[in-house]
Amino acid sequence: MNKKILSIFIMIMALSLLGVSCNKTTTPPTTPETPTTPDNPGTDPTPEPEPELKDFVSITASAGTATGSPLDFNKASNAAIKRPLTLTVKPDDVKELKYAIKDVVKDTGDSSENNANSVLTKTHFSYDGTNLSISAEGVREVSKLGEGKYNQVKVTITVSATGYNPKDVVVYVKISK
Repeated sequence: MNKKILSIFIMIMALSLLGVSCNKTTTPPTTPETPTTPDNPGTDPTPEPEPELKDFVSITASAGTATGSPLDFNKASNAAIKRPLTLTVKPDDVKELKYAIKDVVKDTGDSSENNANSVLTKTHFSYDGTNLSISAEGVREVSKLGEGKYNQVKVTITVSATGYNPKDVVVYVKISK
């Protein structure tokens, strides 16, 4: 009888092994699922390419366009001074222009000295789209130069707008005593 039980046991084992091996199915590996939301439709969106920036056709200043004809700030007192300055931008349909004073360097008329330090720096100037201004502190710095002296500088204004590459325009400025 022990032999009979043993042979039944072996037969059941063989059949169960056969059943397990025949029932082998493959399933794809599971990954943690990202919850679906309105912002995330369930798939990884491909990033949109950056829009290509356009270039300004031209930017021209209404004054101070050459070293021989600078925008003159005649100093009457130690107060801040404003002078009208228009920057004309092409194409005409550019909206929401932004302006920043990029740099101020001494302009002596001699190209070898143009990079010499000036008593004026970019912190002394501002441009709001209609007026170029020099602060009272900048006027006081010019006063330190001595009677009859003036300081001529190149003011670089960076013009930018959404969808456009920034472009620089140089304005020559003279502050007379």
